[in-house]
Amino acid sequence: KQWYQRRVRGTCPGEDVESVIVRLWQAAGQDLERTQQGIIVLDELDKLASKRNKHGGKDIGGEGVQQSLLKIIEGTNVTVTDKARNKTYQIDTKNILFLASGAFIGLDQIIKRRTSSKSLGFGAPMSVEHFAKTSALEADNKAASEAQMSQSRMDRIKQIRDTEEKNQTRDDLLVQVEPRDILDYGVIPELAGRIPVVVTLDSLT
Repeated sequence: KQWYQRRVRGTCPGEDVESVIVRLWQAAGQDLERTQQGIIVLDELDKLASKRNKHGGKDIGGEGVQQSLLKIIEGTNVTVTDKARNKTYQIDTKNILFLASGAFIGLDQIIKRRTSSKSLGFGAPMSVEHFAKTSALEADNKAASEAQMSQSRMDRIKQIRDTEEKNQTRDDLLVQVEPRDILDYGVIPELAGRIPVVVTLDSLT
């Protein structure tokens, strides 16, 4: 069975949220059955996160779009029009697979604050930063002992290792993500509950 996929940016200025269903229908050759078994990727969902603005109020715009997305993800009927045939169709979205993606920059810091609060007192587990600093120190000592290397090469190696350690620290935090972290980031509870599986990707090496 062929699946029809439509990759849609999280922000659609001037467009109704239901337009993603219309575009999926068009990508499926206006085949109703195939459309109702398609896949929609909601890219840059993190940009719709509801954050506090400078006046202390909520970002109503981002939350409003999330509420609109919630409707089609839960399952609803979207009307599309075939202008060539002068007909209208009802597309049921309940069997469409929705995938949400985004960079979620800063999510690692939210996780860090949560996990750090558990790492106080005797017997507390050592933090990710402790292991990162230890391994970085060992790497620096090893690099310093290689006296035959030129200074520029040693600086380059240190820069690469520092970047790798930074990425590893962020990746180690992101794999600990929990639903409450997504909520703290600004995704509304109803939408987060409709996306039950959360997967993180490692940094590129």
